[in-house]
Amino acid sequence: QITDGPTDLASLAATGETIYGEICSACHQADGKGLPGAFPPLAGAGEYYGDAQNQASIIVNGLSGEIVVLGQTYNGAMPAQGGLLSDYEVAAVATYVRNAWGNDDGIVLPEDVAAVR
Repeated sequence: QITDGPTDLASLAATGETIYGEICSACHQADGKGLPGAFPPLAGAGEYYGDAQNQASIIVNGLSGEIVVLGQTYNGAMPAQGGLLSDYEVAAVATYVRNAWGNDDGIVLPEDVAAVR
């Protein structure tokens, strides 16, 4: 578990890309497009995941029930990752998502994650 590190965009995104590949890509896919009807896309989904703390909360606490992302309805469950990932790791993977696949949604800092635990 990585508990601390640099918090600039490039460093967070690089760490986050590795974590995404290990944990998130199985459902959300390597290209961030998800699987229609099963797993929502993260590419272009900034309007859904919202600000830094909202996105951190989704990763830490998981999500279940019906949601609409980019006009498509999903009704599944995303397991909570808060027990598996440190604040730094959640910040890193969220920052990666916020800046991959054409997204340009800024940085999530470990303090944002700590605030929603």
